[in-house]
Amino acid sequence: MKKELEEVRIQALGADRLDLSVSQVSVYWHIDHLLRAIIGICKALEDADPSAFRYRFSLSKFLVFTFQYIPRGTARAPKATIPQDSISQEALIDKLQKASKLLDSVERLPSSSFFTHYIFGQLNFKDSMKMIKIHTRHHLRIIRSIKKGQ
Repeated sequence: MKKELEEVRIQALGADRLDLSVSQVSVYWHIDHLLRAIIGICKALEDADPSAFRYRFSLSKFLVFTFQYIPRGTARAPKATIPQDSISQEALIDKLQKASKLLDSVERLPSSSFFTHYIFGQLNFKDSMKMIKIHTRHHLRIIRSIKKGQ
C-alpha cells in the first residue's frame, strides 16, 4: 500500500481537475472518497469483535478479488464515504496522514478482525487489506484517466 499511498499524495498535491467524459466528480473527490474508505475500514477493523466473524461466500467478492479489478460504474459509494463539503488540498493531506497512521496501527490486529462490506459481507483482516488496495487502485485509475483527458 505504500506505493499507492505515495501516488495518492502526489495526486493530492496536484491541481483538482474534472473531466465529465471520464467521471462526474473531480480528482479531489476521488481522493477524499478513497481516503474516507481506508479510514472507515481501519476503524471498523479496530472496533470489530473477532469472535463474531462468520465466513460467507460472495460471488461478487470472488470475482473482484480474483481479478483485482472493480468495473467502473458498477456500484454506488456508501453515504459515509461520500464527500459532503468542499475539498481542500490541506484537508486531503491531513486525511492521507490519518489513513497512513491507521494502516500502520491495524497491522497489529488479530487476523480474525473484520470489516463488513455493504456488498461482499464480512471480510477478515487479510481480505479487508486486499479490498483497500483494490479500491484505492480503482480510484487511482480513474484519477489518471481524468488527468490524461485534460
